Amino acid sequence: MKVERVRAKVSRLKVASKIQAIEVEHLRKVSWREEEASTRLRAALAFSEVKKKKTEEEISVERERAVKAFKSSQAMEDIKIAFFQETFLEGFEICMRRVVKNFSGVDLDFLTDEPRLLKE
Repeated sequence: MKVERVRAKVSRLKVASKIQAIEVEHLRKVSWREEEASTRLRAALAFSEVKKKKTEEEISVERERAVKAFKSSQAMEDIKIAFFQETFLEGFEICMRRVVKNFSGVDLDFLTDEPRLLKE
């Protein structure tokens, strides 16, 4: 009777051992698939980072080219001229107010006349 109990116990342990071996094999396969997926994701991420960096470099080069082209354009020249004209006129008006304030008795009409060409 004791031998039969031991044999039954051994039989149950063999079945449990086979079940655990099957579970271990299944978990090993799942782990391997997840590792493969992780490797593919890491490779895709690295590729996208390289692509992003290349795109950023292309954008930077294009931006520099656009800025350089604009700086040498007629539109930029017109902006500069307009700015300097406006700045000069504002400075001239400030100067005129100071002159009028400090020299109120002097006739300053000649300062506002249009300049005359020497080749007339």
